[in-house]
Amino acid sequence: MDEDEQAGEDSALRLWRAMLRATLTVGGPLRGLLSQWGLTPPRWDVLQVLAEGPPEGLRLSDIGERLLVTGGNVTGIVDHLEAAGLVERLPLEEDRRVVLARMTRRGREVYEHVAPEYRRRVAALLAGTTPQQRQALITMLEQVERSVRQAGGGAEAG
Repeated sequence: MDEDEQAGEDSALRLWRAMLRATLTVGGPLRGLLSQWGLTPPRWDVLQVLAEGPPEGLRLSDIGERLLVTGGNVTGIVDHLEAAGLVERLPLEEDRRVVLARMTRRGREVYEHVAPEYRRRVAALLAGTTPQQRQALITMLEQVERSVRQAGGGAEAG
């Protein structure tokens, strides 16, 4: 391996570690808020997707696509949310083999109570960055995501 290849691999590893550290660092303060409501970050993510989706609910596969996770992961998360009374499963009228998940009244109440504080905390955590810096980072991370997908990685990779 020549010097340029080594430098490229080294910078890729430094980027990878920086992304992992950032995820863990930002996630900690948010996990505390969510745990007060019996939620985990993945369960919160599903509630957010359902809150942003149509009122009749979403197919579990659609939730997985929006969150970039496997169907099995979504099923387990929805199981927990359903047991907590925050989500219900309903058969799709046109095809009863297909199951939709949608928030219950209690799920909507929890979401509407937690969401403003969650947004406030995210904004506070990122207050040391400018909107332009955040946009630049979004653009770069989207490029990283495309690169990973092109390399054969992503949610479904092994």
